[in-house]
Amino acid sequence: MATKNEHGDWIDSRGAACPVKFIPNVERRRDAVVERIHKIGARLEEQMRKAKADVLDEIDAYLEWLDKNSDTPRSRKGNITLTGYSGDKQVELAMDDVVKLDERLQQAKELVDAYVASLGENAPEELTTLAHTSFDTDKSGRVNQALVLRLTKYQFKDERWQRAVQLIRESAQVVGTRQYLQLRVLRPDESGAKKWARVNLNFSAM
Repeated sequence: MATKNEHGDWIDSRGAACPVKFIPNVERRRDAVVERIHKIGARLEEQMRKAKADVLDEIDAYLEWLDKNSDTPRSRKGNITLTGYSGDKQVELAMDDVVKLDERLQQAKELVDAYVASLGENAPEELTTLAHTSFDTDKSGRVNQALVLRLTKYQFKDERWQRAVQLIRESAQVVGTRQYLQLRVLRPDESGAKKWARVNLNFSAM
């Protein structure tokens, strides 16, 4: 239901209170529909959280059993792929570092811009384009980390460039890890050939 004040009046998006009797029927029906849909979504979210926890518990229990029954216990670091006996089902658990680029990135940008500008017309087109787009920000003010880190693959003897690459690498701070869980099955495509397909756990993609 809509947010209400102590008098039972509905509060709109601007914070203004309105007695229920003055709210058009279409507004009340729309609010009811939104509330029902969000309740469905909240239940699904809770079910998916529980399902993910159950899946991770299953993987952990299997790996613990494997460690106890193996002469060479495996490292828990890195990605894990479990394949069923018939080879048509897989469970993959991937672990990726969450990287943030700190304030040194601005210093690196200035050095990159200075180096590319000094090359003038002799600057490789790919490098010029990459240098101009790597530090662009999206609507949230975030840069594309993959593009920025791609700059470090270029090797130039210029001190400004080398210092920029060093600053980019130093600015990359690992602030956590993120888990990616995927279930895959072998399914025939239109031609009849079997290919791996992900079990769709994305509500919007169904």
